[in-house]
Amino acid sequence: MEGDVAVFLKDLPYPVVIKMVAGQRETDYRLDLRIPKTGPNAQPAITTETAIGLPSATLQSLLEGIEPPQAKPIRIRNAPANMKAWLIGNAPASRIVLRTSLFLNNPAYYGSLTSADGTHVYEIPQTPVVTVSENGALRNLFLDWE
Repeated sequence: MEGDVAVFLKDLPYPVVIKMVAGQRETDYRLDLRIPKTGPNAQPAITTETAIGLPSATLQSLLEGIEPPQAKPIRIRNAPANMKAWLIGNAPASRIVLRTSLFLNNPAYYGSLTSADGTHVYEIPQTPVVTVSENGALRNLFLDWE
């Protein structure tokens, strides 16, 4: 005997589905799930500076879908709907951060993070064009931060 349990979470566009199977010799007592989003009642994460070169709190926040207050959204032409970009910092030290499910080919990035669901966050220099790989095909994207 088996069945599915579907759990609908607030602001998540799809349900979390868990398959339940009865009558097996082995039993799973615990299942840890990671949802790639914070809950509606979640408090902002407390961040501190690290002593070693770990990814920045800004990259981690953007990977989790939380937009930092200092981030300025950038318009992207020729991009998939789920791709976003932000301008971080002030000139001349400003950088661009991309959040996408695609792989970045160009330019070289300063730092990157990847989540379990395949979402990538890349920190790159300020540039008008980036190249990503989508199913093996290269795609140029045009950034407009002004």
